Amino acid sequence: MYTLTVPIKSPRQLPKLVFPERCLKCGKSKAGTRAIQFDVSKSDKKSVMLEFEPPLCKECIELENRLEWFSLLPFTISALLSAILGFLLLFFIILPLLPFWDFLGINDRQGRVVFFVLSCAGALASAVVGGTIIEFALKLLAAPYFGKLILSRPPTIIALSRDLHDIVGLRAQLTSDKKILTLTFEHEEMAKEFAALNGLAL
Repeated sequence: MYTLTVPIKSPRQLPKLVFPERCLKCGKSKAGTRAIQFDVSKSDKKSVMLEFEPPLCKECIELENRLEWFSLLPFTISALLSAILGFLLLFFIILPLLPFWDFLGINDRQGRVVFFVLSCAGALASAVVGGTIIEFALKLLAAPYFGKLILSRPPTIIALSRDLHDIVGLRAQLTSDKKILTLTFEHEEMAKEFAALNGLAL
């Protein structure tokens, strides 16, 4: 792995990244790109997107599509199902059976509100935990087919919370202060070529 850092001076002065005209993973002729976006705005009022499109060949685009299917889609579906199951169990079974509601002086109407709020919180936790567990299990099952490519990618919930994007041949991450973009290339040759095109030090 070879890492380059790209400074982001301000949301008004975004770097224009130039990539080699060939696949970052295998070096074959470029057949398309994979769009990556980061919100570099320092304010919640308006988004300012840093956008770039690393090149990939046809085979690596298809590989990337399959890798995404084995991470984002299973996480989304399992997180949704886990949230629904967690909410139903908490609201209708677990919370009503707890013995201390009468002691707290909560009547039936207040209890339904309390149950709903607690069940929503529990559903959110169930979604994160359940989705991550299922995603990890599927990655293990798919490891003989994809190899280290799929195991090296962080869980979806971590990638989303850290402003991190993975594609074959490249990992892009934005620091928490949104001042530095880190690009980690799989191949030294690609890293050097990108550095030369963008005036960066390797």
